[in-house]
Amino acid sequence: MRAGRSLIKEDVITHQNTLVLRFIMLAAILVFHAGQYFHFSFPDCGHLCVAIFFFMSGYGLELSRSNKDHYMRDFMQKRVLGLMIQYWLILMVIALVVLLMQFDIDLLYSNISNAFLRNPWWYITEIVVFYVIYYLSTMIGSKVLRYLWVMLADSIMMLMMTDYFGMDVYLKSGMCFIFGMLWYEYRFKVQSAIRKWYPLILILAIAFMVPALRSQNDLVDMLLCGVTGISMTVVFVCMCSLDARRAFFIQMFAAAAGLILTFRMMEMGYRSEGAFMLFLAGVSGLLIQWESVKPLLAFLGAASLEMYLMQFMFFQVPDLDANLPDWAATVIAFLLMILVSLPTHELCKRMMKRYNQKIDAFNCI
Repeated sequence: MRAGRSLIKEDVITHQNTLVLRFIMLAAILVFHAGQYFHFSFPDCGHLCVAIFFFMSGYGLELSRSNKDHYMRDFMQKRVLGLMIQYWLILMVIALVVLLMQFDIDLLYSNISNAFLRNPWWYITEIVVFYVIYYLSTMIGSKVLRYLWVMLADSIMMLMMTDYFGMDVYLKSGMCFIFGMLWYEYRFKVQSAIRKWYPLILILAIAFMVPALRSQNDLVDMLLCGVTGISMTVVFVCMCSLDARRAFFIQMFAAAAGLILTFRMMEMGYRSEGAFMLFLAGVSGLLIQWESVKPLLAFLGAASLEMYLMQFMFFQVPDLDANLPDWAATVIAFLLMILVSLPTHELCKRMMKRYNQKIDAFNCI
């Protein structure tokens, strides 16, 4: 069966759409982490949600490099060092909030230290590593060799960081970074293939995604996580490419099927994160075209880095889970995260604007 052209929207990987997806992924990550803190069962979807961030990062870097003059000239200062400056600004706010929230003069140093060191600095480390590898790749003249370099260097660094950090899940979702680069390079061919073979591509991607296979061997595990992450990315793009006005029943069916599969697989003790991502893909396909809600989700998604780094401290609000049901504690943590993250994002945005202006001024000297 061939999908009608009128049902397929093109160029869904827009800036606003990626912001919407970032917030949806962030919300799923928060609930997953809340399950760990408040001790309720939830699919282990963290590394797959992070993989979407990596995909959008790789795609966005290629887009910016192709469309912005002198983009790579200031890349190390604005993207790499700029990310670290933003990261430390966020950590300072986190330390201040923790100080106010858990003020104890005897534990002052300990609480502030924990505010810094308990945050996912491994994620920032990986992003910085990928940025440096990407920067070095632009010095390679051959397009094929450039992509091979990024794939090889990313894979080696993922394996090394997995061994060093002892985290065999998250650090292997980075295969989607190179996939995002390749998607941008061949986007017109990819869009044409999706229009022509939509049902087949979607079915195959779901089939590879739902089992979410893993292995005890690090190299094999990285490849399996990569296949799952890449398949998941294709499913998300396929769901978001459907015109919700004409084909909303397909997105609704995907969401319902993913939710049912998630509960069934959790009951039987199977890995359920792949099925849960099918649910999220269906939901994302609807939300990304809900015009009255989309601007709000994009606004929240712009602060995704701040939210991601800040979520952990709100799970530790004194007596939060002791006095409230698990779902209520999760909602309160979610709302507190948004409440603090938005002004922090505005602070970071203003600081980074001034920083970038200074960099531009130095280059004009």
